[in-house]
Amino acid sequence: MQAHLATPSSSFASHVHRRASASVEELVYEVERDFPQFQGLRWRLVEGGRDHRVLVGSDIVAFRFPRTVRRAQRFQLEMRLLDTLARDCPILIPKYQHRASDSSYGGYPLLSGTPVTGFFFRSCTGPERERIESLIGLFLQFIHAQIPHCFLPGENGNHIIKFGKRYVSSHAYIVNNFLGEVFAKKFEAFIKKYSEEEWIITNLIHGDLTTDHILYDTQKGTLSVLDFGDCEMGDRSFDFLCFWELGEDVVDRVLAWAVPPEQERERLKLMSLLHYGRALSFKICRANSAEPEELRETVAAFLRRAGV
Repeated sequence: MQAHLATPSSSFASHVHRRASASVEELVYEVERDFPQFQGLRWRLVEGGRDHRVLVGSDIVAFRFPRTVRRAQRFQLEMRLLDTLARDCPILIPKYQHRASDSSYGGYPLLSGTPVTGFFFRSCTGPERERIESLIGLFLQFIHAQIPHCFLPGENGNHIIKFGKRYVSSHAYIVNNFLGEVFAKKFEAFIKKYSEEEWIITNLIHGDLTTDHILYDTQKGTLSVLDFGDCEMGDRSFDFLCFWELGEDVVDRVLAWAVPPEQERERLKLMSLLHYGRALSFKICRANSAEPEELRETVAAFLRRAGV
């Protein structure tokens, strides 16, 4: 059954708009009024997210406040989906135990762990790395097999086509200046290939699986995945792109856990590499002067691996 966004009430929209610009004191007042058990916590506001503001209390609970009405509606669907996934999920995911009366914002007990960035992953022991790979692989196998009860229609295919057309006008100039003409032409060839690929939109995907959204607790041996706000129907290869940051061997091992039929892995591996290249192009456009050389080396390695 596919969920659709109903027209929000005026009060719902008003609450969302007000919180989008509210001060930390105003947000704390609202949370402590709605959930008195959290009065007196030490609160801090995290503003880095594109879609949500996050209020963290004494590192034990986090409340997410959607920035727009559409995001608030998706947030309602996200909480419903997480309720369904939590029953059998092989890893830890957010459990929204604290919800506003209209579900326009909500909170969950903070999940422990460190983001599985390249630096952290390399610092782990061999058995710890194997456990991370197996757990994330089993999670992806689990979520990709779900028949979703509440999700928004996937738009990844449209995003890809639009990106391929937009690249020529907006990204090409920046990439050319950053990489130089030779690499820039190769990268443009890659983008053309990427935008012409056919994508299989048949699976529920996380949609925003980055190394920052995967936490591993070395003390407890637990793995957690955060931020299901972009969960939708899509091509499951999209969920493997972040593992290229950890190395091709990691991609292979995660795929082995996530995708038992060996014949399917090669397509997913290639497609995830293409997704990774697209992500690199956005990173180039956001690059600052402190990181260009390292990023150039990363792009060069990607182009060699992609065969363009």
